[in-house]
Amino acid sequence: MEGLTMKSNRGVVFLFFAACLLAACGAPPAAEPSLLPSPTPQPTTPQGVASPVLNPLPDKYLFIEVWVDTGGSGNLPQIRMDRPRYQFDALAGILDIFASRADISLAASQWGFIGQGQSLSGAAGGGAASQLVTIDRFPFELSFDIFSGILEAGFPQLEPVPVILLAVSEDGVLALQIGEQLTQLPVGESWSHRDAAELALDEYNGVFDIVSTITNYGWLDRSQIQTRD
Repeated sequence: MEGLTMKSNRGVVFLFFAACLLAACGAPPAAEPSLLPSPTPQPTTPQGVASPVLNPLPDKYLFIEVWVDTGGSGNLPQIRMDRPRYQFDALAGILDIFASRADISLAASQWGFIGQGQSLSGAAGGGAASQLVTIDRFPFELSFDIFSGILEAGFPQLEPVPVILLAVSEDGVLALQIGEQLTQLPVGESWSHRDAAELALDEYNGVFDIVSTITNYGWLDRSQIQTRD
């Protein structure tokens, strides 16, 4: 695009646990971030976690959130989002499903929900859009959106990366594959990818900050799933 310059700085920001499946197969584990202590190695199964459960736990459900936040600084195009389909209170463990999607429910044989969404912040705008996807089996395939490296009409475009939820343990540790990388997420931990893109186009001159995150909230009480207007 004429008149547009862009700088991309790709990289994983937070990687909390090494790829245990690779370790079990004899390949060298992925390097740990220097600011985090190395985890104590745990025995693993071919699914990537110790003692993966084969069925959903009674009266519990899994909640995993896959989110993209686009922020920025300087003078950027302002966009607003307003299509949230749920709200999750991580401290209270309460999942509110808006009345327009009250038809969403979990059978005893289903594992839980994936919350997928995007938000805008800072100079990029504000608001959020989200939806819930039911996890009905393991392994479970989904996609994880990251910055494609392209600015279209002055705004970052996203591209999907395949993700497979491989297995989960009774204490909520999640084994997953993100692209070609195998990793684990203990309860409350996240895996993130961050990009920066500079926009210099017409009257705009600023930098976008795009953060894509997968967070594992583990097993939660089904009684805490609510609907509201």
